[in-house]
Amino acid sequence: MSTPFYGWENASTELKALYTQLAGIWAADTCAPRMRDQWTPDNPSFGQCSITAFLVQDLFGGRVYGVLLEDGSIHCFNVIDGNVFDLTSAQFPGRILDYKASAEQFREVHFAKQEKHERYELLKRRLFALPDGMSYNGENGMHKEESKMYKLWNMLDEMKQLKWVELSHSMNNDSPYWAGIPEGSVELAKTVFDWGNPMLECLIQTFKFPGQFGTHIDFPGHFIKGEALSEKFGVQDGVYPLCVIDITDKVAADCHYAVTAQDIKDYEAKYGQIPDGAFVALRTDWYKNWPDMNALSGIAEDGSENFPGWSLDALKYIYEERNAAANGHEALDTDASVEAAKAEDLACERYVLEKGKLQVEVMCNLDQVAPAGAILFAAWPRFEGATGLPVRCWAITE
Repeated sequence: MSTPFYGWENASTELKALYTQLAGIWAADTCAPRMRDQWTPDNPSFGQCSITAFLVQDLFGGRVYGVLLEDGSIHCFNVIDGNVFDLTSAQFPGRILDYKASAEQFREVHFAKQEKHERYELLKRRLFALPDGMSYNGENGMHKEESKMYKLWNMLDEMKQLKWVELSHSMNNDSPYWAGIPEGSVELAKTVFDWGNPMLECLIQTFKFPGQFGTHIDFPGHFIKGEALSEKFGVQDGVYPLCVIDITDKVAADCHYAVTAQDIKDYEAKYGQIPDGAFVALRTDWYKNWPDMNALSGIAEDGSENFPGWSLDALKYIYEERNAAANGHEALDTDASVEAAKAEDLACERYVLEKGKLQVEVMCNLDQVAPAGAILFAAWPRFEGATGLPVRCWAITE
C-alpha cells in the first residue's frame, strides 16, 4: 500500500500535517523553472524538493541530503533523528530512491541561486499565511510562540517585495537652511578623533545643525510656547497611513497655489476618506528645486518669495473634519507664500502646532508614492527638548 511520502510510517503527526498543508500550496510558481512546464496539480510535489526540504529543516531540525539522479540533478530529502523523510517522493511514482548513497546539502549553496531562494520564500509565506500554519511543537519543531514571531518576519519579507521610497533629502555642509538661522550653525562631520590615535584606531566626528535643517519634523513647541517638544513623542508617532494630495497641475499654472478643502474632498471622492491617524502629504513637485535656496523660496526679481503650500481651510478640514495625525509638504514652509503674506504670519504652521500635531517640511519624492494605501515611517534622534529635528522619512508603497 502506497503512502503519501517516503518515511510516512515514522513521521510525527505534525510532520504529516505539514505535508497536507504543503500539498495544498505547492504550485507551478514554486516548481523549479526547468521543470515548470511539466508541473500539474495531479503531481504537486514535482520540482519542489530542495525548497521543501529546507523548509522542513527550519521547522523540525535535522539535516538535508541529496540523491544524485540520472540526469545529474540532486533530489533533496530530510533526515531527522536518524529517520529519512522525503516529502516530495510522490513525484517519482512507483519508484523508491536509494537514500543511502547521499551527500549532505547546504542552503547557502542552494540559495546562491536567487530564483530558488525566492521560491523558498514564496512557499514559506504561503505556509505562514494558512490559518493553522506554523503551529508545530516538539523537540525539533517550532513552538507556537516562535511561529507568531516568524509571522512578523514573513510580513517583513512581503513588505520588502514592495516599493520603498526615500522621502528625505540628503544633506551636507552646503545644504540650504532658513535665512534667519545664523551663519556657522551647520558643521557636519567634523573630525574630533582621527585615525592613527594611539588610544584607539577609529574615527569620531561631531555634527552641528539647527533643528529645522533639511527634511525635518516640527514639534508643537516650535511655535507654541510651553507646548510639547521632542521627548513627548514616541515610536508610535513614527508610523502612519499615508495620503498624498497631488496639486502639481495647479502649481504648474500658479506657483502660489494654496491647496483648498475642496481639493481634499476631490481626493476623497477618488481614493476614499482620509483615515484616522493619517499623515497627509502635499505633493507639488517643489522638491525638484533642492538644493537651490532661491528656487526653493521662489525668489522673484523684487525679492519676494513665491511658492505653493497649505491653506488654513485645507488644514482645518484634515484635522477637524477628519482626524489626521500629521501633515507634510515639499516647500520650506507650511503656508503657501500668498497665505503667509495675507496673514503676515505663518498662520497655517501655527495652527498645526497649536493643535498639538506634527509636521514634516522639505519632503521629496512624493511623486513616486501611490496617492493612497502607502505607509509612511519617520525616524529622528532621541534628543530631549528639541523644537524640531532632521528626520529620515520613507514610504512603503505598491
